[in-house]
Formats: sequence, structure tokens, C-alpha cells
Amino acid sequence: MIEFVTGVLPYLVVTAARAAQARVFETLLHERERAGDLRGIRWSVLADPQGRRIGSGTATALALLHVLRGDAMTGATVTRRLRSQRVFIIHSGGDSRRLPAFAAIGKAFAPVASLRASGRTASIFDHVLDDLLTLPASEAGDVIVASGDAVVGAGREGIALHGAGVVGIAQRAAVLRGSKHGVYVVDARGHVRDFLQKPSEAAARAAGAIRRDRTVMIDTGIVRFDPQAAESLLRGFGVETKTLRVRPRGLLALATVGRAGPIDLYDHVLGAFVPGRSPRDYAARYGELRGPLQTLRSACARTPFTIRRSTGERFLHIGSTRECLDLYLRDKATSRAFQLDPPTTGVRQLASAGCAVTAGRHATAAIVNCVGTRIRVTGENLIVGMNEVPHVELPRGWGCVALPIGPRRWTTVLFHVDDDGKTPLAAGGTFGGARFARWCDDHSINQRTFGSSGMTIWEAPLWTVEAVPTPPTWMTRPSAAPATWRRARRYSVAQLLDAVDPERLVAHDAAIARRSVTDDPVAAFRDNGSLGVAALRAHATAKELSSTAAVLSRAAHAAHGASPFIRARLLAVAARLTRDMHPRAAARLLNDALTSVGAAVADEIELSRQPPVAAIRPDETVWTSAPARIDLAGGWSDTPPICHERGGAVVNLAIDLDGRPPVHAIAKLTADPVIRLHSVDLGLTRVFRTSAQLFDHRDPHDWSALAKAALRLAGIAPPRPSMRLDRWLSSFGGGLSLAMLAAVPKGSGLGTSSILGATVLACLDRVTGRNVTSDRLIERTSALEQMIATRGGWQDQIGGIEPGCKIARSEPGTPQRLRIEHIDLTPAFQRELSDHAVLCFTGVRRMARDILQRVVERYLVRDADMLGTIAGLKQNAESMRMALQAGDLDAFARELHVCRTLKTRIDPLATTPAIEAMVAPLGRQLRAWALPGAGGGGFFFFVARSPRDARAIRARFAASPPHPLARTVDWSIALRGIRCGSV
Repeated sequence: MIEFVTGVLPYLVVTAARAAQARVFETLLHERERAGDLRGIRWSVLADPQGRRIGSGTATALALLHVLRGDAMTGATVTRRLRSQRVFIIHSGGDSRRLPAFAAIGKAFAPVASLRASGRTASIFDHVLDDLLTLPASEAGDVIVASGDAVVGAGREGIALHGAGVVGIAQRAAVLRGSKHGVYVVDARGHVRDFLQKPSEAAARAAGAIRRDRTVMIDTGIVRFDPQAAESLLRGFGVETKTLRVRPRGLLALATVGRAGPIDLYDHVLGAFVPGRSPRDYAARYGELRGPLQTLRSACARTPFTIRRSTGERFLHIGSTRECLDLYLRDKATSRAFQLDPPTTGVRQLASAGCAVTAGRHATAAIVNCVGTRIRVTGENLIVGMNEVPHVELPRGWGCVALPIGPRRWTTVLFHVDDDGKTPLAAGGTFGGARFARWCDDHSINQRTFGSSGMTIWEAPLWTVEAVPTPPTWMTRPSAAPATWRRARRYSVAQLLDAVDPERLVAHDAAIARRSVTDDPVAAFRDNGSLGVAALRAHATAKELSSTAAVLSRAAHAAHGASPFIRARLLAVAARLTRDMHPRAAARLLNDALTSVGAAVADEIELSRQPPVAAIRPDETVWTSAPARIDLAGGWSDTPPICHERGGAVVNLAIDLDGRPPVHAIAKLTADPVIRLHSVDLGLTRVFRTSAQLFDHRDPHDWSALAKAALRLAGIAPPRPSMRLDRWLSSFGGGLSLAMLAAVPKGSGLGTSSILGATVLACLDRVTGRNVTSDRLIERTSALEQMIATRGGWQDQIGGIEPGCKIARSEPGTPQRLRIEHIDLTPAFQRELSDHAVLCFTGVRRMARDILQRVVERYLVRDADMLGTIAGLKQNAESMRMALQAGDLDAFARELHVCRTLKTRIDPLATTPAIEAMVAPLGRQLRAWALPGAGGGGFFFFVARSPRDARAIRARFAASPPHPLARTVDWSIALRGIRCGSV
């Protein structure tokens, strides 16, 4: 899902052909909302009133009216109400008569071969929505309308629809393809001069639509109205733009009560915006409703109408059974263009599980949303929704779909790849690929028993309702219709769709997701990096949750050859599934998951099997110091296993406090074969005489844990707890005294723990005579973080090891290979930042480990829109780098706000009511603020609106601190990173 971190939440309206379809859409959207795929989006579903087909133009006007009536502004014009808003209207595409396999969910929700962040199979609708959300927003406000059954890919191209009036997106196409679409006639500047509906080559040439390269510009279905154009549209439909009252004789009123036929967006409405037509000439083209249509034209006549060109050459569209099979099985170009899994050359199972499929030689088929069914295919088969059916076998070209009817019953509808549900049976409409009259003769059925000769196969009462899905395969071969069928009550597809149970449809999808995982958990999690807890928990009983968790746990413990990160995901999802029922067992599973992650990182470092030899004299003292850091963007993308699986990008700033580096380590040899640790800032000392004492370093409350783990990594402590420490130290050259100082409050968020770890390791490396590179020191500090179970990543230690401002990036992989790019800040920007930025201690101490564990757990179980947010963090880092390079303080503040918003989205406890209360009085003085590190407390980093506001914030904290320990701290950019010396 695309992320929104600033501004007003977008509003999505999905239109439906009828009330029953609207109920299905609402269920599908609620399910996406629960899974996190619609997070940050307000939405509604609107059905055509009273089942009348009102057309996409009238539906657009009704959708706009619905959005406007729901806002808080009264008495304002439509233009003012829509200013800075983003409204998306997606039209569903009608009844899906040529694609009956997905008629119950609508062809807009037909699945395609790609996955959502929630782990569910994506649909056409999901790709359409992603496409629209990725289009750059206009500050003026947007109303963007699109067809729900066609993906254009314009968002990926970054097409900006900014500009006055109406802006459409067009694609270049051959003249023949243009005869099946709307066609724009435009001048050299992209201004629309005419709009044609499916023109012949002669008509296109006469209108001047054919370009020099023998192509035309076809309509993609995506149209943007600016607020003023949207107001003109509503006024033309007869809506009072301040009261939002619908005039009784206006076009909208007439269309909704059935006194006007369907008003099409891409014909009637866009035609009203085309310049050069008088209202009378425009209305005369349609032969009816001349008065209301003249009003529509008059309202829209002065509105600019332009296009933007998409460089794409195709749509992602499934409008018929044959198109569906082509996409699943053959269409490599479309799959490649829209980043779908490549098509297969034989049998494809899409969102299915536990199906035993056999195929004849060279048979092609798609098995969709089926579970636990034995299927034999012969070629060109599309089988959908068959659940635990003993056996399904269909002749070539046939397909079937099982539909849940009411609370407990089923119907199974058959169709042929070449059937057309729109053509009347008397006019040549087909069933089974042959004329319906022939089919009736083949089955000894009198066609008159079906009623009106004007009906289509859609309205023909062919289908019975059963206790279990039972394909009526007798329909696929010449044979007399069974007596049971003749006696049974029969229904048409149109009638059955009104009785489909949406909740059972969604529950069926959830059962498939669970079955696909439990059949082979390791393979499921290995092959699907998006798979998480939402796909397994939806619509599951407590018993099903417990059973699934047990399968995942067993698989994790048995999968010795699997990646430790896969095992961690299995264990974390098992823990989440059972957390409410068995909290203690869930806690153990989660601990095992986090331990698996830590082991994968720590095991990259091999511990010394022999004691090193001290490289300093007995009277020599080694000292090491390092700056703290402020993370500016991208934090948490560097955390294992996120960075190992997705790569990371983080921007941070090395800082000195009160003019000096705040983190220090001092070491020297001693005559006694013991290890003495001193914490200068805490005033504490500990003496270690056995190796076993040094192995106890996983308690986050133990101040000596970091040093004990560092001693093991440096080889000064033995690799096993059973080994004698005194003998090991004798070989080393004596005992060791190690003093540490972190002149920063604990839980500060300035990266102190990791930087202290790097500082201690660098100090010990000097003691042992190792010449360790920065890259190796960063890697070993990451291992140290996992050894002490703080779960940290690599960005904190980079902040202290490397000076100044920098961006660090990594690609997916183990071990992590980091690329550090220093960002040169201009002297003017450094002065501006120093004048505007204030560093304040909140007085609230928090343990980053707790927050990081929640972040890692949420990532492992793929909570909500976790993957999309991580992508947003990395993009935030790149945008922050650009802001810093440009010396743009406003952009810097904006990206700082984005970072805080994204981190709060991942873990809401990254901020607290107490923290927010401290910031509230400063609201008018701030451009942005952040909590460095994991958040939840520690330091504030404020960016004031002016130097005067910065001085006022410092004075406020001095005179009236919001916490007894709260205070400001002088800071400066550290021009030197970690440094080491000896005396």
C-alpha cells in the first residue's frame, strides 16, 4: 500500500452496479482495511440507486456529492470544500457478464499474480488504487476518476496531473486499438479539441485524431478534475454548490429516478468540457434530454481541458474469460509491464491450496481460490472457488465457479471461454461456446421454458442451489437434462448474485491462505516475503488459530536447513496467533524468534579460540572517545532482519555535546588475573574472576552487559564459560581494567549504547593490537547489539564512528555490506541549522530495547502495512539527503516530520501522551520536532521557526522545565568521529 504521511487523508469512493454488489465490495474493502492494505484511507461504496444503471457520469456526480456532504464545512462553495483534498472515484466496471468466474466479487476484484503487503493475492482494483495513490498530489486539490477494471501504470511514471480544469491521461495506440476506446483529439500543446467514442478509422481521420505516426491518443479512463472543474460538473448536473441541494429538474435528479438514461462520464460528461461546441449543438448529438444536457454543457464550457501522455502501451485488464486466461497463462508482456509473476505455460494455481491437479498433454488451465479439491483439466479451463470437492473434470474451454448462497448453501455456475453474457439468446447468444438453441436441443430442453427470448445467458434460470458445490457436468456434453434438474427450483446468475454471502466469500479466501501455509510452512514463508499473521488470522476460530500456530512452531523447530530469519518469522507468527489464548507460551515463542534473529547476526562473527597477546605495556593506558549521533531519517530500516531482507538507508549526524565527544572508554593492564569494569557516570565497579560471570550479558538492566559481550568479541574473555579465566588472562599478558563513560543520560536516544559498544571494542582492539577497519568495527558492534539482546541495527555506531553528516545504505543480504556517503553541508546551512535547532532532554528515560523488540516482532509477523512503511523510511532517507545537500531548511524540517510520522506508524509508543503534552505549548514556534533514536522519551530535537523562537524554547526549558530532569544541551556537528590513542 502507498503511504501518506502528511496532509489530509485521501477519500476513496467505489461505485457499484447494485446493492448486492455494493455489499460484496464493502466486505472486500473491510477485509483489506483489517489487513492493513487500506490504512490511511477513508472510503465508501455507493450503489446505483434502486438498481437502475445510471452510468459512470451520474455515478461520479453522486460520489462527489457524497464526499462533500460528509465534510464539516457548511455554506462554502464546492471549490473551497475540495481545496487541498484528494478524492479518488473508482467505477467498478458493471456486472462482469463476460467474466462470470468473478461476477460475485466484480471484475475489478479479479485476482492477478502478485501479492499485497498483507500476504494476500492482489486484484485489479488493488493495482488501480496503487496507481492512483502514486500520482503526485496537487496543492490545489484533486478529484481523480478511474475505471476499476483497467490498470494504466501512470503512477509509476510519475505523471503529474497538475493544472487548471480537466486533465486526462492518454496513451498512444494504433488506429485499430483506438476503435475500441475513447480517443482524444488534441493540439500540439495537449489541449483537447474533441473527444470521440470508439471511432472508425474514417471518423478518426475526419476529426483530425490520427497523428503523423499513424497513431491516436486513447483515453485510459483516468481523469482529474480540479476543484473548480468539479464544481462546474456538479452545477451542470443540477446541484446547488453551497447548499448541495439537488434541483428537482436537474440532470442528477432525473437520472437517479429513472427519467434519464445512463449518463456516461467518458461520453456525455467529457464531451461537455470539449471547447468549440454550443450547448445546443452538444445536446443535439445525443437526441434526448436536451434541456438538462445543455445545462451541463453551459456549466462546463469555459473549463480548460488538456491531456498528459502515458508512455505505456497497454492496460492491465481482465474483461472476459479469455482475457483472464491469457493474462494468467500467456501474456508475458503485460505481466512484465505491471510487475506480476510471470505467466505459466501449463496449469497455474492462483491463491489455491491443497489441490491435486492432473492435466492432459499440453493442457492449460487456471485454478483460482480452490482448496482441497481433485481437479483434472483438459485445456483452456478456469476453475474458481471449488472448496473440498471430491472431483472436478471439465472438457476443453469450460470453466466453473462455486458461489456461497446464504449462510450454508452453494451453487456452481458453468461457463465457456467464448460465452458472452451480454448478447440476447435469440440474437445468437451462446452457452458452452454454441448458440443457446443448439445447447437446448442437445439436452432435450424446450427453450421456451426459460421465458423471454430477449434474455441473455445472464438472465436464464439454469442453476440450482445445493448443500455442497456440485458442478453440473452433464451440461458440458450432449445428454438429456436430469430429471432432478428439471424438477428443481432454478435461478439465473443475476438472481444468484443477489443472494451471495460476502462474508463466506472472504472466509473462503482466508481458509485458502491458512491451508497454503500449513501444507508447507517453510516454503510458504520462503516464497512469500509478504506473508504475515493477517492472512492466517482472518475469519479463523480459536481452534484453527491454535492448530495453525502448532504447525508453524513444529516447522520452525524442524527446519534446520532453513534461514534463521524464516524460522524467526514462523515462530513470531505462531506467537501472535496464540498470544490471547496462551500468553506465556506465546512469549516463549517470540523470545525464540528474536533469539533466532540475533543468532543470525552474531554468528557472522567468529570468536577467538586462543587468547590474544596484549600489545600495550603494563604502564600504558589506552583511551577512546566518540561523538553521539542524531538520526534524521530512515531509522529502523537498519534493524535486523529488516535490513537483511529489504536493505536499509539511514541519514544521521555525529554531534559533540558542550564542545566535546560524550562517549569514552579507557583500558590498561593489571597484575591481577581478573577483569575490573568501572562505570564512571554511574559510579559503579565490578570485578570478574570466572569466565561464567562474563557470559551473563543478556540482562538489559545490567550496566556491565555491554562490556562483558565486548570482552568476548575481543577475545580477552574465553569463548566458553567452563574455561578458567585466570589461565586465559595469563596467556593474554595480565588482567584488565576497563573504564567507561557515557556523558549522556541513559535512554537518551542519541545512540549511546551502540556508540559505547563501538568505543569499547575499538579500545580493546588497540589493547590487543588489532588494526580494525571502520566497516569491521560496525559489523562487530552489530553482533554486540544482538549478543546483549538490544536488537539494534547498524546506524547508531555509524553515527559515532564516522564524523559529520552522512547517509548509510545497504542492500539485502547477509552479512550487510554498507555504503557510507558523507553529505557536505554548506557553512551557511550549518549556521542556519545551529541557529534553529534545539536539543533538549525530556527527562523521560526509556529502554530502546523494548521498542525495537516490538518493531522487529511487527516486521516478522508483517503487521498492517509494515512493508510499505519500511519502503517509506528508506525513501525518507533519500529525500533527507537531498534536502541537506540543497541546504533547504524547510525541506529538512518536512522530512524530519515525515520520519517521526513513519516511525510512529510502525510503533505508536514511539511517542506518548506525556511527550506530546511537552511539545504542545511550543506548537507555533516549531517547524518540526523529532525524538532521536527509538523514541518514547530521551531527547527532543526541535527545529524552530526562527532563531528567536529557538532562544525562546531554550529559555522556556530553563525557566519552567516540563520534567524535573528536563534541560537543553549545547550541541555541535562533530568534525571527528571515533578516535583512539594511548599514553
